[in-house]
Amino acid sequence: MPASSKNSPFLLIFIDSFPFEILASTNYLSRFPTKKRMLPGFGYSKNILPELFAGKRPDDLGYFNEWGLGSMPSRPSSRSLSQAMVQPLHSLVFLDSAIHRAIRTVTHRYLNIPFHLYSHFVRHNASVYDGSLDTVFSLLPGLRLLLAEQQATAPGQRDRLVLATASATLRDNPCLYLSLVDLDCFAHRHGIHSPEHSAHVKYLDASIAHLVDAYRAQTDGRGKVFVFSDHGMAQVKEGVALSIEKELGPAGPSTYLYFVDSTMLRVWVFRQEWQARVESYLSSLNVGTIIPPLDRKKYGITLADTGDVFFVLNEGYVFAPSFQRYRMDAAMHGYHPGLRSQHGIFLSPDPPDGVETIASLEAHRVFETLAPRSSTEERAVQQAS
Repeated sequence: MPASSKNSPFLLIFIDSFPFEILASTNYLSRFPTKKRMLPGFGYSKNILPELFAGKRPDDLGYFNEWGLGSMPSRPSSRSLSQAMVQPLHSLVFLDSAIHRAIRTVTHRYLNIPFHLYSHFVRHNASVYDGSLDTVFSLLPGLRLLLAEQQATAPGQRDRLVLATASATLRDNPCLYLSLVDLDCFAHRHGIHSPEHSAHVKYLDASIAHLVDAYRAQTDGRGKVFVFSDHGMAQVKEGVALSIEKELGPAGPSTYLYFVDSTMLRVWVFRQEWQARVESYLSSLNVGTIIPPLDRKKYGITLADTGDVFFVLNEGYVFAPSFQRYRMDAAMHGYHPGLRSQHGIFLSPDPPDGVETIASLEAHRVFETLAPRSSTEERAVQQAS
């Protein structure tokens, strides 16, 4: 990228888990001329953020959500000694749970994954902020990133630190990106429309009003402003305790493997007859949907890492416990992206273009237009080669 490349001023404000449905409760944000529903893809922020900032779906990335299927032993004798030692623990449910509770006090590495399955999964550590992905941020010279998730303080204070820093350094940084993540935390812990959640919405609305008004004045109205989220949120009403191994038999590399996220279940089958058995069991639960092949292709979730059977719970249900969480959250996202509760926001003070929705991949193309022409031309040449 030429050192002399410069982009016009812009302010990007990302709010994790801001549902379109609560936009009407705000005083400032609801008055933006452009108010679009942000349509996410399947999965959590681990995959939706790459759609927004890298223009890549799970099939393009090669992974889905935080954990995926890793290498599998071809026969039991190939297990390591440590894996063999903990294998019997899967039948000791209470002991397994107690050990996980103890481990969670010092690390989240094991989460709630049963010990006899842990060796089959790998964690995907790539982030849109760490340089491991080719994102739109690399096209924007002079951009300063202020990330609430990197603030070493309690949820509720992280956003405040970022917004205070942005206001204090606004004149020195004509191109700013803010990542605000505390609203997601308040929703998970307390629920949407809870006093804690509503108070933070009110705080964000007032703080963003102050920041955007100051920014627009500083740039004489020339600076581009976008306020957006990756997805929405739904209130949780019931937990689902999965008993797949009890019903179908022990999981393993000769039969099937499964991973339980809060709102989705992925199953890999290694014998053809197991697919029908798994699908029949999941259908009998009457709490979710097996996503058909055409929908998987539409959303870019056909790769092996997504599983042979991809099951998504109905809105308001969560797996409790899941491999990701022991507790049942008060609110959750990651349901079918077609649900209105899962839609985020995409706002701008610029005049509306008559389009009421924007998909995450389309938002990525909007962000690319903020880059200098030389940068976008370089990207095009790199992709063509």
